[in-house]
Amino acid sequence: MRRSIAILNIMIILIGVLILGGCQNNQTVSGEQTQNQGKEEKIIDTTIQVEEEVAIHDILSNDAEIENITGDVFEASLEEKFPALKKVFKMVQKEGCDYAFLVSPVGYQGSIDMMIVVNEEKKMTVGIKILHHDETPEYAEYLTQAWFTDRFKDKAVNPYLERVILEAEKPNEIVQITGSTVSSQAAINGVNAAMGAFRKIVLGEETEGVPLNVLTHITASEN
Repeated sequence: MRRSIAILNIMIILIGVLILGGCQNNQTVSGEQTQNQGKEEKIIDTTIQVEEEVAIHDILSNDAEIENITGDVFEASLEEKFPALKKVFKMVQKEGCDYAFLVSPVGYQGSIDMMIVVNEEKKMTVGIKILHHDETPEYAEYLTQAWFTDRFKDKAVNPYLERVILEAEKPNEIVQITGSTVSSQAAINGVNAAMGAFRKIVLGEETEGVPLNVLTHITASEN
């Protein structure tokens, strides 16, 4: 009888050790997974930051020092008016300051990530660059091409840009890509959001909001 009790106690102890060991292993695996996930997120964040800086330098064609000022300028009213606005950067140079705006307006298939640079002294756009988009290739293959993006250069921040179908008659009019009404309007909305944010943040002006989704700007006859 005593021998049976002793064997039973040993078995209970062994089971307890195995359970504790398993818990510790699970905690170790879980900890390693968390650390790996954190490392992957840091790598992704670093990649995004490099891509954003490259886009700014491509637009400016120089090596200006870039300062991320997003945390200092965002407020509830700004986010409500310009929901496409994601980040704001400042570049101080000998000839003055430039501001860059990362925006993600919603197009036909999803978000269109764009970088827009505005010159403080001239109060005009320097240029834009499309970073990513998932628009339908047969309708939006020209979104990233220079002949379209160059249409957004040297545009005054006030008034907002407007989309036209065939020919621009005013300085603030942008001729859309043929057959790509929604994607073209999304790009225009993105630039308008940057313009509005610039006027609010840098110039201290009250500005009209720019919607995230472009469908509010498209009539049934244009689709």
